[in-house]
Amino acid sequence: MERFYENDMQDWCGINVIDRRVVHGYGKKPSRITGWKVHDRGKRGGEMVLREPSSERVKIAEKAAKATGLSFFGIDVIRSTEGKDYVIDLNTFPGLYPDMLKQAHVDIGKEFSRMILNRLN
Repeated sequence: MERFYENDMQDWCGINVIDRRVVHGYGKKPSRITGWKVHDRGKRGGEMVLREPSSERVKIAEKAAKATGLSFFGIDVIRSTEGKDYVIDLNTFPGLYPDMLKQAHVDIGKEFSRMILNRLN
């Protein structure tokens, strides 16, 4: 069952977590997207852009890591027009966009190596 919350797509934020910590956030430009769907299987539009998650959203992502025990995932958060954040999706294989990783100064090899070493210890 899904429920629609009125929201502004400009405030949607995907957050990638590696080793149970936020490495970067991103959003979509609504270049050719109409309606409210974030998922864009047909690749009709919505260029990905780097977006800094708020401290509230970082806490939501960290809480999700603790609750699920996952070391690597992506979480999508929207803010309703009433000002409340909602988790709309948790992905165990999130989008890792090379251009955004570079913009965010994330060395994905180092991040995964650290995650694996921490899990082994």
